[in-house]
Amino acid sequence: MKRSPALFFFALIAGWMGGRMLAVHAAPALDCNQQCPAGRTPCGGVCRDLQNDDQHCGTCGNACSSGLICSSGSCILSCSVGYTNCSGTCVNPNSDESNCGGCSTACPAGTLCSSGQCVVSCQPGRTNCGGTCVNPSSDESNCGACGVSCPAGSLCSSSQCVVSCQPGYTNCSGTCVNPSSDESNCGACGVSCQAGSLCSSGRCVVSCQPGLTNCGGTCVSLSSDKSNCSSCGRTCVTGAVCSSEHCVVSCQSGLVNCSGVCTDLTIDRNSCGQCGRVCASGQRCDAGSCAACGP
Repeated sequence: MKRSPALFFFALIAGWMGGRMLAVHAAPALDCNQQCPAGRTPCGGVCRDLQNDDQHCGTCGNACSSGLICSSGSCILSCSVGYTNCSGTCVNPNSDESNCGGCSTACPAGTLCSSGQCVVSCQPGRTNCGGTCVNPSSDESNCGACGVSCPAGSLCSSSQCVVSCQPGYTNCSGTCVNPSSDESNCGACGVSCQAGSLCSSGRCVVSCQPGLTNCGGTCVSLSSDKSNCSSCGRTCVTGAVCSSEHCVVSCQSGLVNCSGVCTDLTIDRNSCGQCGRVCASGQRCDAGSCAACGP
């Protein structure tokens, strides 16, 4: 069919106008800028927080590497709970001596970091009391624990305040006693001597009356005891007795010991009447007197 030139021209104009109208209708979608809330930036059609977004940190498309997080627009080290990032290293500010309580807070020599504070580092058996290392087992101002002071007259022993006794005395249940002579604590606390005995040199011994001496648990007179003459255990020989702490010959009745010899002073010319009295030549001893010899 033969087309009219007028219709062809009209169709051409109509097609051009239709395409123009379509083009004008699509343009607004290409030029529209997406509006994001304050603090957000459009990245690929999505509003992003460039300060904390691990995939768009600081700028769109800047993704943080593994082990890092986005903080304040920068990729930083990601630390576990209780740890802090100090110059790219995760540290525990409660115990790190170079970052104690905070980054770059270093503890001085002789101290350590405890609970985020630099404290004095004490040797085993010592305790830090107010910045000073003390021995709570023996320190009278910190006995058993810091600040526990022992009262006057006592000392700290095994972490307890006990009575302080002078040399030679022992603390027995809070009382200072002399174990060398105390009859209730003889030799050691609680050791009591029986009745009739006393404590001597830390031992319970028999208690003797004045003039008597304890020899092997028996009270004896050293002046007259043949088995303990002048001292315990000194025994006089057979036929001798102890007299005035001396072992002397024991004579029969009527005889007298003269220099270890039993003598009859009534007839003996060498001890006539008394030991050592010698009768002259030509005399005899008669009834204890030197007399001329008779016919």
